[in-house]
Amino acid sequence: MKGFFLDENLPPRVADLLATGDPPVPAVSVFEWEEGRLLNTADERILEAIVPHSLILITYDRTSIDPLLRRWGDAGLDHSGVVFIIQSSIRSSDFGGLCRALTDLWRDEGEFDWTNRVRYLRPPALT
Repeated sequence: MKGFFLDENLPPRVADLLATGDPPVPAVSVFEWEEGRLLNTADERILEAIVPHSLILITYDRTSIDPLLRRWGDAGLDHSGVVFIIQSSIRSSDFGGLCRALTDLWRDEGEFDWTNRVRYLRPPALT
């Protein structure tokens, strides 16, 4: 399944809202995916686990993920895509803003090949 994988920094409610939105966006939270088996797991293990499922990691954690992606790139390892969110752009408590921004991203770029792709989530457009 191609979709978004929300890490521990994002409330699981966001995945639920995305999956039931209009349009529905395939999304799963680390808290619920495979009964939470990746909770409190090293970032490298998470990236390894989601690659076969073509899940795109959604995270606020640039501090540990960014160097990991560099190491993987240097080693020739592929990941299934990462989207960084900047707290000053969209707060983790702003469920509506997160859902709108992620839905916009899915609409605009969801069909792209996300292998080794890294993006920063833009705040949602004001309507």
